[in-house]
Amino acid sequence: MEEKYAKHIPRLKFMYWVTIVVVGIMGISYLFFESLVMGSLKWTYRDPIMVNIYGAIMVAMSILSILGLRKPMRYIPVLMIQLIYKILASIAIIPRLITSSDAPKSGWVFIVFYLFFIVGDLWAIPWKYVFGSEKE
Repeated sequence: MEEKYAKHIPRLKFMYWVTIVVVGIMGISYLFFESLVMGSLKWTYRDPIMVNIYGAIMVAMSILSILGLRKPMRYIPVLMIQLIYKILASIAIIPRLITSSDAPKSGWVFIVFYLFFIVGDLWAIPWKYVFGSEKE
């Protein structure tokens, strides 16, 4: 069955690698260096517990992406969760960045970062497989 979606395997693996490296590094920084991260991003609202929770989720996504390298089709839900939450977060963040005069500029960095992942996940995920009736 993977032969039918062979062109997606390198795409999926690419997005798993990007998730492992980028999301993993960010998650570790949020888990263990939240004060440094929050200060460098100039966030005025600081909730280290929520930053730690987000960091833990990011590290979990990174760990699951390691498994995705071995079984790319089986771990597609990892990329789908990433895709959905980044779309929802962007929808929530963009209006605040546009309407708030004191919104940190780092918010736009997150949006660019999220858009990279949104486009990458949309490109990598074999949608016919996801919405089709085929089994792995």
